[in-house]
Amino acid sequence: MSIRTLIHMAMEYLELGVLVSIVFLIGALFYRRKKKKAGRPISDVKIFWGFVFLMYIVVLLCATLARSGGYENALKLQPFSSYIMAWNSASPAEWRNLFINILLFVPFGFLVPFLWEKGKTFWCAYAAGGIVSILIECLQFVFKRGIVEFDDVLNNVVGTMIGYGVYRLFAWVISRIKKENAKLRGILWYQLPAVVVVAGYLIVFFTYTQMEWGTLACRPSAMVNMSGINVASNCQWNTEKTADYIYDGKVLSQGECQMFATHYLEQLGYQIDEKQTMFYEDMAIFKTEHGRYILNVYYRGGGYELIDFGEGQELQNSETYLSGLSEEEVRTVLQTYHVELPAEVKCQEVEEGNYQLSTPMTQEGNTWKCGWCQVLPVAEDRVGSFRNEILEFTEREKVKIISEEEAYEQLKEGTFIKPEGVDQLHEMLVTGVELLHEVDSKGYAQPVYEFLVVLNGDEKNIARIRVPAVA
Repeated sequence: MSIRTLIHMAMEYLELGVLVSIVFLIGALFYRRKKKKAGRPISDVKIFWGFVFLMYIVVLLCATLARSGGYENALKLQPFSSYIMAWNSASPAEWRNLFINILLFVPFGFLVPFLWEKGKTFWCAYAAGGIVSILIECLQFVFKRGIVEFDDVLNNVVGTMIGYGVYRLFAWVISRIKKENAKLRGILWYQLPAVVVVAGYLIVFFTYTQMEWGTLACRPSAMVNMSGINVASNCQWNTEKTADYIYDGKVLSQGECQMFATHYLEQLGYQIDEKQTMFYEDMAIFKTEHGRYILNVYYRGGGYELIDFGEGQELQNSETYLSGLSEEEVRTVLQTYHVELPAEVKCQEVEEGNYQLSTPMTQEGNTWKCGWCQVLPVAEDRVGSFRNEILEFTEREKVKIISEEEAYEQLKEGTFIKPEGVDQLHEMLVTGVELLHEVDSKGYAQPVYEFLVVLNGDEKNIARIRVPAVA
């Protein structure tokens, strides 16, 4: 979720928040009149902060609970797993989501002391933030509105602490305006959470920039609980530690994506519609005039995806793909789109009409090629779409890698990312392994072991699980 999305979401629910707060305000004014007659008047300031707080709570609950469901009661209770995931993926969006979870509760920590006398004590304000955060996580779990994470509660409490620090600073400024005696020294301690958050983000950024290689998305953020999961294999593992290369790849700029897209689409006889060009964090999207093609170009590695809607967009709703094609026939379809594959690739029909062509690191002249290409053919010379992630690399440095046996031991220990769509995992049969390369967050290709695993005894349910190989 981007800051812009958060603001848009807040504005979307702000109208409801204002409406609820107005109802509260009317009720509060009648209640104040009653209290005034009883000799216990309520101040206008307290009513104002109550109005603001209720509006904030409505927007907060809508933002966290009004999203679409379908999370199947997902739990992630390992501390800091979301931070490890953000580090491994090096995704600005992941880091921003963590920051937003902190930011969401800053108003809570600021407003609670105005409405609750005990909330002026730091531990009461912190506890209130934690309780409200846990309540929201429980509601998300019950109504399947999000992933329940320990880190969400942690971030929300930190946000409450920062908000409370802002309140203490605000109260000190007001006291100084009133020329009251208030010491700043004690107030500064409450700014420590904000300092720690800012310093933490700066340290992470600096550490990442100093790393020689990037981070790998296949590295897990949390261990898989292996109790009750039987892991077996029919393979003989190589026990020797060997060496392999890390390869230089590409990380394209927006301008380089534009140049590539212009040249590629001109080969197909079309021009880019500049008005519909969009640049996102991980890719650039280009559309052609008359809407025939959409081309997605990915910054990291320079891979691309083409969607073909047909001359008169007759393929727009096509869901019929050709099944039973040979490798040569798939190559022929791709040649129509000026895609040249390495001489040796492994072609597999992973689903009906869905082909994946893959190759390990293979030398072609002075360069190396590695990766996969997924193709959905709809005719002998036409595809519905394809994504080409067979990328070019050059040798950079030779590094030591762990043995196949060590990688298999990591698999048995649960040091891997659990395959998507598998709720109950009780059996893993490892039938093969291959040393491949995966593009890291800085565009380098690092060696990884890819295990072929049959899940729960179902030979049709096969997962490819990767384990980083660099020692």
